[in-house]
Amino acid sequence: MVNYFALMGMPTDFALDEGQLAANLRCLQQQYHPDMQSGDGQAVPMPAVQTIDLSHLNAEQQSALINTAYHTLKSVDSRALHLLALRGLTLSPNASIADGEFLARALEFRIELDEADGTSLSTLKAELNDWLEQNTAEFAAAYAELVALPEQVSADHPMAKRALATVQRLQFLIKVLQDVAKTADQLAQADDDTDLYV
Repeated sequence: MVNYFALMGMPTDFALDEGQLAANLRCLQQQYHPDMQSGDGQAVPMPAVQTIDLSHLNAEQQSALINTAYHTLKSVDSRALHLLALRGLTLSPNASIADGEFLARALEFRIELDEADGTSLSTLKAELNDWLEQNTAEFAAAYAELVALPEQVSADHPMAKRALATVQRLQFLIKVLQDVAKTADQLAQADDDTDLYV
């Protein structure tokens, strides 16, 4: 498994300097962009940001891997999942969220989102961002405790279960955040369409 943190020249940690990540992406794109290749299909040597050798990949594969790494680390849910995968912990594709209180609130939130207008949507978005921050902080704490354990643990360990459950919630919240953005776009489009007929 490729460590995307090492590839992007970032510390392998949940806390992430997004500005540095973006700067490292630009550097790597300059270094590995297909247009920067020599005639033999190999990358033109440049100072490297990452600590992983990509010379065995062709230019398109190098560029694709760098972009995948960037997008994985940029999003809090996929970054958390990648950190756990590096420790041998993965979510089952069939796993469902077991937190009944979270699920009840999520259902209520979805109903409110379906009925939202412009005013209530901004309130929902603020509430969702708070909810996301709480779960992000919860994952950070769970991951710190997991890393502090004297040895690597299996998915059955209570700390691993806590971290994995938090990642599931983060994935759900990120998906809902995307749905909020779509709803905002739809409401804006509806307003624009209404203005055309006035």
